[in-house]
Amino acid sequence: MNQCTFQLQLQTFRTLLKQCIAQRDFLTGKSLHAFYIKSFIPHSTYLSNHFTLLYSKFGTFPNALTAFHLTNYPNVFSYNTIIHACAQHSFPHLARQLFDQIPEPDIVSYNTLIAAYARRGECGSALRVFKEVREIGLELDGFTLSGVISACVEDVGLVRQLHCFALLCGYDCYASVCNAVLASYGRQGRLDEAWRVFREMGDGCRDMVSWNAMIVACGQHREGFEAIRLFGEMERMGLEVDMFTMASVFTAFTCLKELSGGVQFHGKMIKSGFHRNSHVGIHALSIKSDIPSNRVSVNNALVAMYSKCGNLHDARRIFDKMPEHNTVSLNSMIAGYAQHGCSWIEIDKKVHVFVAEDTSHPRIKEIYEYMSKLLIKLKQAGYVADIRLALVKDEEVEAEEKERRLWYHSEKLAIAFGLISTEEGVPILVVKNLRICGDCHNAIKLISAISGREITVRDTHRFHCFKDGKCSCRDYW
Repeated sequence: MNQCTFQLQLQTFRTLLKQCIAQRDFLTGKSLHAFYIKSFIPHSTYLSNHFTLLYSKFGTFPNALTAFHLTNYPNVFSYNTIIHACAQHSFPHLARQLFDQIPEPDIVSYNTLIAAYARRGECGSALRVFKEVREIGLELDGFTLSGVISACVEDVGLVRQLHCFALLCGYDCYASVCNAVLASYGRQGRLDEAWRVFREMGDGCRDMVSWNAMIVACGQHREGFEAIRLFGEMERMGLEVDMFTMASVFTAFTCLKELSGGVQFHGKMIKSGFHRNSHVGIHALSIKSDIPSNRVSVNNALVAMYSKCGNLHDARRIFDKMPEHNTVSLNSMIAGYAQHGCSWIEIDKKVHVFVAEDTSHPRIKEIYEYMSKLLIKLKQAGYVADIRLALVKDEEVEAEEKERRLWYHSEKLAIAFGLISTEEGVPILVVKNLRICGDCHNAIKLISAISGREITVRDTHRFHCFKDGKCSCRDYW
């Protein structure tokens, strides 16, 4: 192989590797690494750095660390790359150990170490690194200061001091610094100060992060209309909307408990083609399509919006369609059930969850048919729905609608499912996450007598054991 051909192959290898990183082609990148390790391509710091970058981009930290240790002659870029990976995976102490091995750290090294501490909220450590930077005389940049501010976000007094420092030294020209200050003020309940920072930035300094941070701040302070107004202003200015904007706007509708507006906004996003955008979660017309994992934050916001606005069915549909869940996803769904009430029953080692007026269960049609027949028997036995417990205003719905809503409470649905899914005489156990209502209590007493079953309901106060038309609590709970 002549020198010219070898150089061409090496250049092709470099190009392929960079494309794998840019296009997130992890499998091809791993294949290139195997080819590299087997010494088919001469080792170089440049290529080794890119393999470290490849693994860190894809979140496989152990592989990134191995690639770094296999680098024969690491340079400052090598260290900065692996320290950044440590920051992304919340390993600040390892980041510090690696930082201390750098012969001549640059400002990027310091910024990356500060970011590692900021991610864990270690304000003191971040400030000490910030002090080091100033003492050795390195020139600060916007990322240095924004990193320190982000680390100290819980201490609004300290953030104010850093904000003053930024103003005095001219660092307020960096969008990253102003965004960090804005987000901190918003998070700490200083909405007026957040607005002031946002307005003083001006159109020339604001970026997408600035708009998103302000929308989030408005949502956090239940200023949903202001958040929606800001989004409208973004649209009029022709600014690009990303997944964080979407999540923030849905959160604004959540704080307003404005389901109809949220659904309209969601529909508008779908109609305008956002359901085909890789950054935006989908629902309704496009709910059957695949949802890439990078949409999880928007889908979390959708789950929270639908559940908190009372539409648990659509919240659960979105939750079930999500390709991955995180703590926020689970908490949003659990909070929805807790807010609106749910009951569950275990049949054949499988837990079945019901909410009031549920329509999501696979056998719901069969359950409703059984309940219609059961209601007739209950009325013949003397059951009269206590519509005072329907929790709706008298002028909103008729008495018949109140009775219907009461009849389809979650515990009644769970019991009905238990009755049609088990043998005669088998006891029924239902768990409810709220206190059982008086109407359900009266109805279940009669159901136990008519069905000849022992029915136990565990609510937040006690066990209610229903048998032969009586309850163990003796109607006191």
